[in-house]
Amino acid sequence: MTDPVRTTFSTQELTRWRQLLAQLQEIGPFRRGTLLSVTNVCGKPTCRCHAQPPQPHGPYWQWTRKVQGKTVTTRLSHEQAALLRVWLDNARHLDQLIAQLDQLSTQLTDRTLAAASPSRTASAAAPASSADEPAFRMTRRLADALVALSELAGPVADAAQQWLDAKDDDDREAIAEARHDLDEVLNESPDLLPTMARLLRIPRFTPRS
Repeated sequence: MTDPVRTTFSTQELTRWRQLLAQLQEIGPFRRGTLLSVTNVCGKPTCRCHAQPPQPHGPYWQWTRKVQGKTVTTRLSHEQAALLRVWLDNARHLDQLIAQLDQLSTQLTDRTLAAASPSRTASAAAPASSADEPAFRMTRRLADALVALSELAGPVADAAQQWLDAKDDDDREAIAEARHDLDEVLNESPDLLPTMARLLRIPRFTPRS
């Protein structure tokens, strides 16, 4: 049976497909979740954490992730945090590669389904309408911005989800902790909002003639 990947993909698409598969094989171990650097204030009034200016305890490393639908937080050493950071980066890279493979696969399967459609001949004879024309124009600038947004938004989205879970559980202590973690990760991602704004300014639609 003829391989539909070879017959339907263009040469450029097939090359990209193989490159993405090769990159998948290079990814090492990965883990999910969010790595946060946090500080805290104790309950001892004479402690340095209550001085002016305050000198909070820490920083400490915390790893939060979902386990069977529940948010689990683990305190890590500096050495453990360094290892986990690599594994989290691997997970983000994996997700990016899968997303690109998904896009290519969608192009392939859409064309394969269209070719197998009984109405293909009639459709080919009919004039193309403006609705059939792609409205979304991918450029390197747009792709770079999307990748940057994915890398920046991942930890923020995880922290925001933890806050939402705490709100759903109506756990005031968990809500306060989740809000603190969200503030921390937002402070560590100062480029997130500028990247979103830059993305909105990029032309995304192909001009109609």
